[in-house]
Amino acid sequence: MGVNIVAIVRHQYSAQEIVNLPERINSWIDIHEYHKEFNNDKSEEINAKWDAGIFEVTETLIKKEWEARESDCVPEAFPRIWCSFADFKVNRHTINICPSWMHKYGNLYDFFTREYVMNLMRMIANKIGSNRIIFCPDSGSSTYILEEKSCQGWTLEEIERYGIETFGKTPDDLTKAVYNYFFIDDLKLDLKDYNNEKFLFNRSKEEYFLKQKFEENFIIKRV
Repeated sequence: MGVNIVAIVRHQYSAQEIVNLPERINSWIDIHEYHKEFNNDKSEEINAKWDAGIFEVTETLIKKEWEARESDCVPEAFPRIWCSFADFKVNRHTINICPSWMHKYGNLYDFFTREYVMNLMRMIANKIGSNRIIFCPDSGSSTYILEEKSCQGWTLEEIERYGIETFGKTPDDLTKAVYNYFFIDDLKLDLKDYNNEKFLFNRSKEEYFLKQKFEENFIIKRV
């Protein structure tokens, strides 16, 4: 299945505003048009809607899911919002976003698809009111734990601090940052930074092969 991109942003929505979030997303016409142009998507509707299996999404359901995740328990439902250009997992203090198209982490290796994904996430973050985005994978590297912390109700500041303390300072160059499998976009990263010839450290591969060799997990810090 591969490793997906996770973009974590801050939100300040109430539980009721979160219930109605699909209506807000359905008004983001500019983002939908940007997605359509890049991906040659013919769909006319954003069609943002909740998916919680058999459950109706209410304030109570959302709060119960938060409380369960924050107590390391299994929730009765895992509500998510799906739409034409992304899917959204809304936590107490953050939202985890994954593009619907170009969603594999490997799309950040290529300059053309990377610029699309980064711009898409910046546009969404701007709508939500967040000026920082934490990028990590949903699996395949030890840095996936940052997505877990988000789901457990941590704030963006707590996740960023934990990430740097655990994995080291993130690279300032976007190409190096992508291969670190954890980086922070303050909306000022140079999206034109790209070098496909230079050998770069790849946290995911390094940690995987060390595990295969020594039969134990490794966390590699970047300093």
